[in-house]
Amino acid sequence: MRSCNPWFYEIGFSLYGAGEYNLVAEMARDFGLGSPTGIEELPEEKGLISDPGNSTAQSEPLTNAVQQAIGQSDTLITPLQAAVYTAAMGNGGTLYKPQLIERIENTSGQTTASFEPIINSKLPISEDTLIAIQSAMRMVVNNPRGTAYRTFANNSIVIYGKTGTAQNSTGDPHAWFIGFTNQNREDLPDIAIAVIVENQGDGSEWAAPIFLRLVEVYFTGQPVRTYPWETQIGILDEEFFAEEEELPEDETPEEEGTNGEVVVTPEP
Repeated sequence: MRSCNPWFYEIGFSLYGAGEYNLVAEMARDFGLGSPTGIEELPEEKGLISDPGNSTAQSEPLTNAVQQAIGQSDTLITPLQAAVYTAAMGNGGTLYKPQLIERIENTSGQTTASFEPIINSKLPISEDTLIAIQSAMRMVVNNPRGTAYRTFANNSIVIYGKTGTAQNSTGDPHAWFIGFTNQNREDLPDIAIAVIVENQGDGSEWAAPIFLRLVEVYFTGQPVRTYPWETQIGILDEEFFAEEEELPEDETPEEEGTNGEVVVTPEP
């Protein structure tokens, strides 16, 4: 709920001290991280989940193990991998192969072809552990001490989520938010979403609001609330961004690459 790095540092440190050098890495792979999801025939990066116990430098293994416990060090995953295991959290533990097409209909609306779900694997955790993780993800958005509580306060959609702030060497952190819904509606299936905003900042501040906007549109057909950087839904507040970008007179802004740019197209 609190996204406390030292708490997870201790897990990585303790496991390493107990001789379980690669246990976190093995569990991550069983969640589908570091491997292609198998989506259709599209090109796909597999990411990287390394084994800290296999580091050659004497000082590196423990450091890598501690960093890996919070998803840092040389850990690389894709947003699609994150969405797939988030969906598994919501559906009871099944890792499905992502598919782009559910069915094909003719001009009369009749289904001419359908594609059944394909199971890749199951999460390697007990039902009690899954319930504990779900409970924690619910507290992230629903408990006043949760890292995304302010974003989701007074929201009527049942959401489970997790914020993430991925430090990197290319600028501001990447903002992450993963989550799934639990509306149990017959007309609309519940969904899982992974949001990453490159070089933007904290996950709770930037990625979580994008997640909520997507969920609002999915379930209600339109956005419900405005954000601090909007004068109205879809219209940026120029004064907000002017204050954010203001620099001292003796400094000049550095040139940014495309990874740091955020393009918003106002709604009609």
